[in-house]
Amino acid sequence: MHEKDSKPLIEIVKLLEGKTNNERCLQTLKILSFSSFKPFLEPYKLRFSKGNNIILKVKDAKEEILITGHYDTVKGSPGANDNASCIAAIYGLLKKIDDDEHFDKAIRIIIFADEENGLKGSRGYIKKNGIKNIKAVINIELVGAGDSFLLWPVNLSNKDSKVIQAIESGGVELSVNIKRGEGFSRFIGDHQAFLNAGVSETVCLSMILDKDAETVNWYANQSYLKSEADNIDKKIPEIFEIYHSPYDTSGKLSETSLQLTAELLYRTIKKI
Repeated sequence: MHEKDSKPLIEIVKLLEGKTNNERCLQTLKILSFSSFKPFLEPYKLRFSKGNNIILKVKDAKEEILITGHYDTVKGSPGANDNASCIAAIYGLLKKIDDDEHFDKAIRIIIFADEENGLKGSRGYIKKNGIKNIKAVINIELVGAGDSFLLWPVNLSNKDSKVIQAIESGGVELSVNIKRGEGFSRFIGDHQAFLNAGVSETVCLSMILDKDAETVNWYANQSYLKSEADNIDKKIPEIFEIYHSPYDTSGKLSETSLQLTAELLYRTIKKI
């Protein structure tokens, strides 16, 4: 990798925020094209929809670790943390892999379309490719702001997961707190498509403020609207204040958080 290819990760977010979903797709292809492992579009088709996922393969093998995220955003939101932050973190991860002459892990990076529209990109990917060769899935969502990581969903069925243990081990090395979150009734992500398909070694990684750790689980499992007066005693976690809103901009994010995510992903992959 040449020095000219290196950018602050927050600059990657700025290239994507406020763009249409189609523009985000094409811009992501361009952003990741620096890597020696070239990205490509893979079309998918479901019964009532079709689209294109972005795929990048690092070394072929019988079993692959999938690092996933999505490039689309909801209407009316610039989509900085949700989910341009994931593309910035993947850019940082690829820089580390490209610079590591001894990297020998078989990984597949997939940036899905239409996560915000029923997980269509991830469901379409599974329909087309199956799950036979998947060793583990780490999905990343909202990783641009915070000082701690949140793993979700973690419950009795996956509490001893090897991928969760690898992430937590990386967190110890980096001296960063990693919290375990329950299954969130109000929120899902592309990892859910893989869990539904039977890939047990699957988890989602997000960033939160450590001070919000207790209320994140509480808020994510409530059915009320944040405007309801009888719940004003509970402060809404900051991560959800800007989520799916016009305020989800790069100005709310942190270069440190993005870099930390890239480093944690890199260390985790090497441990699995």
